[in-house]
Amino acid sequence: MGHLTWVTIDNRAEESGRLDVLVNNAGLIRAAGPFELTEADWDMTLDVNAKGLLFCTQARRGHAIAGGPGALATADEVAWAALFLASDTSSFITGVSLPIDGGRHLGR
Repeated sequence: MGHLTWVTIDNRAEESGRLDVLVNNAGLIRAAGPFELTEADWDMTLDVNAKGLLFCTQARRGHAIAGGPGALATADEVAWAALFLASDTSSFITGVSLPIDGGRHLGR
């Protein structure tokens, strides 16, 4: 998993000359209750959900530093957006891309 992640991110950065955004959105859960879940199922879940986040972020960091400013959103900044999208206030919002980039997409 780690090697493929690095190769994919390196290829994308090479194609465009930079890598501005990384969304860590892969995840899985095994369809088993807590008493039926096997150790192999749990290992796979942690490999994808936890290790995937770490390795993708590590792979992107090299390109962010090499390409100049590449601020990573903090967990708190992402959490506020997620909280809004999960609330009744956003009940009429569907299928939208929500940039959490401090205005970077506007050239700031």
